[in-house]
Amino acid sequence: FLNTYQGAVVGYSLRQINAGYNGDAIQVRRASDSSLQSIGFVDGELDTAAIETFCSGTTGYVSTWYDQSGNGNHATQADTAKQPIIYDGSVITSDNNKPSVYFTGEQALLNTNAASSFTNNFASTLLAVTQNDETYSNASRQRSILSLNNTSNDVKFGFGYSRSDFGTQYNQKMFNTYSYTTSEGQVFKDYSNSALLTDLTKDSHLYYSDHTFDETFAMYINNDDNVSLSGNSNVRLTEELNLNVLHLGALDSEFVAGHYLQECILYAASKESTRNAMATDLDSHYNLY
Repeated sequence: FLNTYQGAVVGYSLRQINAGYNGDAIQVRRASDSSLQSIGFVDGELDTAAIETFCSGTTGYVSTWYDQSGNGNHATQADTAKQPIIYDGSVITSDNNKPSVYFTGEQALLNTNAASSFTNNFASTLLAVTQNDETYSNASRQRSILSLNNTSNDVKFGFGYSRSDFGTQYNQKMFNTYSYTTSEGQVFKDYSNSALLTDLTKDSHLYYSDHTFDETFAMYINNDDNVSLSGNSNVRLTEELNLNVLHLGALDSEFVAGHYLQECILYAASKESTRNAMATDLDSHYNLY
């Protein structure tokens, strides 16, 4: 995939998506003794047998999700309380019959280099093969698949799901949010589509966001024009963002996690011209729609 659609800043997946990548998929920590083991691929797919053997009888957590883009932007988490799950003590966590990393609460994997690829002329494309988890409840109205921020947390870019103000299910909206602090206070832009009727909690789906903050943005579920959101953000940044932290999963107690994630690829450019082809390639592997 990354050989065909080049230029990714990060490429996290539980399958091999770069023919030239010879590293592992993830590093797993088992709960029983906190031992670590890197897990690779077998015939291009995650070596689930190695996880089952390593984590037999105990929970397996992901401490590192290796970046296959070639940029070395591996996402890690040293805080064991915030590591997402790959093995629940008896089976591999999965979605649509394929392995999946499960994020909940404030669980997140971090990278402190990738976010610097995004400057004041912010453009991005995010592709995520994911499923929202309706069984996880939390007071937060935002669920983050991926976010970018600076160390003082006064600049945020978030991609994920949103529920209505009074709703309890996260199956009505997708959101792309942007906030930053000026001398006049916090500026917050939240782009979401409350009219979406598709149930995002049933199956794995492709979450696609293509955005240039001084121009236009577009978001799609399963590449469906009827389940999409687009417009003009009417925002142009006037100073450097100084973004330096990428969060895969939760950002904080406001932007929490509650979803399964199988693949997440981020570009620092618009990929609208290849959106249909990329969606078709992902669907052919994951049988999304």
